Amino acid sequence: MVEAEKISKRVLYGLVAVIFVVFFLFFLYGFDRPFTDNPDFNDPLLTDVVLLLMGIMVVCGLAFALCSMLLSWRKRGKDNGSFNHIAVRRNACLVGGGTFLLLLITFILGNPHPIQVNGEEYSHSVWLRMADMFIYTGMILICVAIIVLVVSASRYLRKNRS
Repeated sequence: MVEAEKISKRVLYGLVAVIFVVFFLFFLYGFDRPFTDNPDFNDPLLTDVVLLLMGIMVVCGLAFALCSMLLSWRKRGKDNGSFNHIAVRRNACLVGGGTFLLLLITFILGNPHPIQVNGEEYSHSVWLRMADMFIYTGMILICVAIIVLVVSASRYLRKNRS
């Protein structure tokens, strides 16, 4: 196994372990604590820890993505944009552009109408559309990933039967 693959696998297992422990503690320790202003609502004790973990993961993900983009742009002049007969540069542009287009479309189609949150009306249309944008884009990308997984697995199975 290549050293980079070992490091990648260890980082993945470490992240999964940290996420599992944080969510396990979130649901088992202080989850049923009533909210002081309205006892009908829960006020989980470790909500801040979950939000902090999500924030750290988003910031690290963006930092690694930007670093990867900068490194690939620096390397761009040294090759013609392909690796093992795969058009890497074209594929990266298609994925990036498609994701941006999907985000834009789901933002435009987002619902700007006010909603009730914990008994109070929330009416800021930009943030409502942005929330819908991330929810719908996430659901679409998860469905696309499942479809791609099924199609690629079926092709792999067909190749092995031949």
